[in-house]
Amino acid sequence: GEPNRLPMGPQPALTDLTERILMGNFVVLEVAPGVFAHYAHLQPGSLTVKAGDRVRRGTVLGRLGQSGQAQLPHLHFQVSNAITFEESEGLPFVFQEYTRLGSATLLDVLGQAEKVLATPVSAKPCQQELPLDSDVIMFR
Repeated sequence: GEPNRLPMGPQPALTDLTERILMGNFVVLEVAPGVFAHYAHLQPGSLTVKAGDRVRRGTVLGRLGQSGQAQLPHLHFQVSNAITFEESEGLPFVFQEYTRLGSATLLDVLGQAEKVLATPVSAKPCQQELPLDSDVIMFR
């Protein structure tokens, strides 16, 4: 139920931050015993799962948004050792498979009303890797 914020708009005061206000609308999945995948800043009203649901690969969890402490629409994704954001430690992970399409910096996309094209490279299939900053990627 957290609203989307205005792009580059004012953010809540640091003294007002709770997990709900910080992460906005979020889903946390236990993907293995003691391993949790967190998806945050989702659009209000877009969540398609609820507590206790079992999900499979490819299940849509919600839509990317700008709820919580977010200057711009984005997905905050992390893998950790606890169900809560603030009491967890991040765990290393890689994506099984994705395609690297190119790169675009934050300055390339800020304030753009139209679709931003990545700096072209030959599409590069990647396996068991984590994308780098500014990588534009596509999942299947």
